[in-house]
Amino acid sequence: MKNALLITRTELVELVRNNLEANGFYIGDATVRISSTGATVVGAVKKDKAQIVGGGIAIVVALPDEGDDEYEDEYENDEEDTSFSLSAAVLAAIAEAPMTIGAIAEELNTDEGSVRYALQALGGHVESVAPARRDGQTVSCWMKTGTTEHSLFVAAEAERIDKRVEELTNTVLVGAPKFYERRADRMEIVNGLCGGMPEADAENLRRDNRAVFYRMEEKGLLEHQGHGWRAAKSDKDKINVSSLQGAVREVLIQSDYGLSRQGISEKLPGFVDDSLLRHAIKRMDDVVEQGGMYSHNG
Repeated sequence: MKNALLITRTELVELVRNNLEANGFYIGDATVRISSTGATVVGAVKKDKAQIVGGGIAIVVALPDEGDDEYEDEYENDEEDTSFSLSAAVLAAIAEAPMTIGAIAEELNTDEGSVRYALQALGGHVESVAPARRDGQTVSCWMKTGTTEHSLFVAAEAERIDKRVEELTNTVLVGAPKFYERRADRMEIVNGLCGGMPEADAENLRRDNRAVFYRMEEKGLLEHQGHGWRAAKSDKDKINVSSLQGAVREVLIQSDYGLSRQGISEKLPGFVDDSLLRHAIKRMDDVVEQGGMYSHNG
């Protein structure tokens, strides 16, 4: 086996910076990112001289004299080679795998506000593709669009969420208001569920809950309006409500003066949740209510 020289990422960064400096680039504010395909440099500027102005570094680029065609060609190529921006660096950072804004900022040695602004400027070239937990908050992971890596990740994430829906459906439906109860805020439901879980499972639910809830809505398992969520009415629920409405109708037909909801409940066989009874009666076109008393209007 031939001898091999192992160069660390730190050493590669230093080699790139030294090479740039040796070739006349100002690198005081430059950052270097090493990837599997090459190096991305942000902030390196071709210069002839630098001067301190107001406590910061200002780069003065001396343009070539008119008529110096050879220098003009060389300068134009250098300008093209060093026309890096933070947006380009962000795009390169998330080309192969998704990253949070915080992780991108750490990778590029910049602040999160600048990364957020760069993502906004990139528009349709980037997309929030998955959730993550960072410092107790759920944040987005971003990825460059239009690539094979992006398509594969999005497909894998959709499959992962479908599996999470299978795992969490029963848990969510137990914790969510029933179809006849008042809706609740999603995070109110989630926090209630997390209270009875191991911390690792709770963190995973906090991370995935938005995608899981909306996927459950698509499957007809949950329904929501505004910020309120509750279980959707299943086919079995519809049959049970229809049967309850039939029983209410029979009770009211036999009543000469009408009945209160409590009076109806007392004449029904078995126990009926008052919220469910209210839900059923409210949807009966042949029942009228006046002063808290219900009567059949058939």
